Amino acid sequence: MENARVSHYELRHLLGRGGMGEVYEAFDLKAKRPVALKFVAPELAAEPEAFRRFESEALNAAALNHPHIATLYEFEPEGERPFIAMELVAGPSLRDRITAGPLGLQESLEVARDVAAALAYAHRRGIVHRDIKPENLMFDEEGRIKVMDFGLARALMASRLTLTGSSLGTPSYMSPESAQQGSAGTPSDVFALGLVLSEMLTGQQTFHGDSPLAVMYAIVNAAPPPLRQ
Repeated sequence: MENARVSHYELRHLLGRGGMGEVYEAFDLKAKRPVALKFVAPELAAEPEAFRRFESEALNAAALNHPHIATLYEFEPEGERPFIAMELVAGPSLRDRITAGPLGLQESLEVARDVAAALAYAHRRGIVHRDIKPENLMFDEEGRIKVMDFGLARALMASRLTLTGSSLGTPSYMSPESAQQGSAGTPSDVFALGLVLSEMLTGQQTFHGDSPLAVMYAIVNAAPPPLRQ
């Protein structure tokens, strides 16, 4: 689809594929700015209840205005390929940074502080992320951390896309209540951020297992190893 035009957006190139669908870098011909276009996966668009929830969450996310939350500009639910237009964040992701090695104490605390501020802002407005993990935390060109895809995991949880890619809430970052009951309120976001902070400091995920179910079992039943260990 490169160089194609969708509505008033000109597609530049494919950035990646995830649980929600394909993501393209594009150019907004009206606002004259680069954007990321996230096309909703056909499986999700074909499920009316899940798609309605997705639309509701997208509209809620569009109301968020915070320096550490990626801005959602527009949700276009009509047409063959519904899409979201949002702020283009250059990257790298926090996952890329952790893969290169643990972050220092000061940088880890700064990232955690900024993500916590973004979560607190959204939580005060009744919006829960539900899928905080290093892949959903991106650095912009100025080195500021941005939380991506606020609230959109909820709709994916309701669809048949669960347990693929980043759909469910990712097992390694789920809270005990999410693993046991499927609930994911504001404390679950805080728990996930704690796991992300631990991973920034150590370079390793806190809970391990041979399968997603084994990881969730460890989260519910095992004590996390001490950071110094």
